[in-house]
Amino acid sequence: MTGMMVHFSITAGKGSPAVTSGNVLGVGPFADSASAEALSVLEGWVNECVADHEECRWPKFSRGKEEETKPELPTRVIDVGTDADGATVRLVETKGRRDHYAALSHCWGPPTKQPLCTLKATFLQHLAGIPVSSLPKTFRDAVAITRLLNLRYLWIDSLCIIQDDKNDWSMEAPRMGSLYSRAYLVIAASGARDSSEGCFVHRIAPNDSIKIPYKADGIQDGDILLTVRNRYLPEPSLQPLGRRAWVLQEWVLARRLIHFTSTGLMWSCHRLGKEAMQEDGTVVRGNEVNSWDNIIESYTIRDLTYLSDKLAAVEGISNEMQGSRKDRYFSGVWTGELPQEVFWIGRETRRPDELRGFPTWSWASTHGACLTWTPTRIIGGRLSIHSKCEIEDESTLVVTGKGRECLIKKWTHLVHDHLREPPFSEHKTSSISSLPVHFYKTVVHHMLDPTTGNIIGIAVLDDKDGFSDGEYQCASLFLMREDEHPSRPGEQIVYLALLVRVSSENPGYYQRIGVGFIVDMEWFQREGAQKFKIN
Repeated sequence: MTGMMVHFSITAGKGSPAVTSGNVLGVGPFADSASAEALSVLEGWVNECVADHEECRWPKFSRGKEEETKPELPTRVIDVGTDADGATVRLVETKGRRDHYAALSHCWGPPTKQPLCTLKATFLQHLAGIPVSSLPKTFRDAVAITRLLNLRYLWIDSLCIIQDDKNDWSMEAPRMGSLYSRAYLVIAASGARDSSEGCFVHRIAPNDSIKIPYKADGIQDGDILLTVRNRYLPEPSLQPLGRRAWVLQEWVLARRLIHFTSTGLMWSCHRLGKEAMQEDGTVVRGNEVNSWDNIIESYTIRDLTYLSDKLAAVEGISNEMQGSRKDRYFSGVWTGELPQEVFWIGRETRRPDELRGFPTWSWASTHGACLTWTPTRIIGGRLSIHSKCEIEDESTLVVTGKGRECLIKKWTHLVHDHLREPPFSEHKTSSISSLPVHFYKTVVHHMLDPTTGNIIGIAVLDDKDGFSDGEYQCASLFLMREDEHPSRPGEQIVYLALLVRVSSENPGYYQRIGVGFIVDMEWFQREGAQKFKIN
């Protein structure tokens, strides 16, 4: 009988000989994130990062002291004052002043739990002063943390943007990316479902610990704790705040980030990269994105209160990326990564009315999780491009390449057994064989030759509810080909196609309806290149 492996975290009290010696990195466990010991750990993380991490300074990689590179403040901030026990804070207009500030990342919650907001009617009142006692708990905790770190200013979206002023929103939303990237620290109330629960949420009780002596040079010098670690390590993305779409850019762009969670404090900064560190020194997955493809996949699984914010909620990331890229960005797609970027795949996505304003070739036109079919998802990584794709403007994609009419017909219950049916039975390995992994129990469609009725491939449509059980005519545009890898003879070559149909609203244009994986080797052989305009 094989025994189960048990993992321990090793911790000691802050300032204990075990910690100061450098032999033990973890501290705690703490019963309360608001305790002096826990907040002292937070101060230590911040001070170490400020002093030693060049990659976490603003501007990036500055060699000067943090005090010498103060960023410009956001348009408005909350002045928390210099008194740790001050009973009042106030909204201030910064008018280009420079200083350090903290920024709050938090869940607004349902309409019945909405946080305190600045409105046109309360703007002057908030400039005059806001009693701390009138702030929701999350805001009060954020004020206390900001004061603890000797910072004067705090940015909170609901208070620093005039919520019923569309012009103010349209000016401030594009600046949010740089706002979070310039913040001295981003405070994430990750464990709170709304502003009433606070940063210092109730902690899940730690597992039992074993106290053992710590010896230095053979002499006992204090104790260390061995604590049984949970089998599944918690991640910030699994906390209530991690499910919120807007939070992705807040966390990805933050140079320093502290998570307050139900399992304790978690620290992340540019030096840690995609990881976050817990109090006990354990490293877990933090900001799991390192490319635009990762961003799309991580972002589209999150929740948006207003679907019209679909692109606004990642505009900060795209703006930051634009500074280091030579290509252009349109409606969620980068021109330098075509045609791969328009070959995204919807996992039971829909096209609700709120997203009708986005072009159909953009993943932003759908609601639901999307996958990107990059070379890393192709066995052997071999893709050859067989089309030319250009984005003319925010709404028009032009594809020049081979296209052919086909029929699509609903096919449900996609499981591995179906891949033994023609024309898939001869597959040895390809992207087709990995489809069930990504689309288990979803609805896909067969692609049929309209002349012979033979199955030529599989279609995955963008609008889960947009097609019934009949047959539908569309056009398949040959974008790319998954080639056989030299070390894997006998692999199935697969055509990757964009599926479109004539637009009912704009004569001469097409609309994307999905993507196709075509295995009929003769399908595009006789066709000539055409030009298709898609909006």
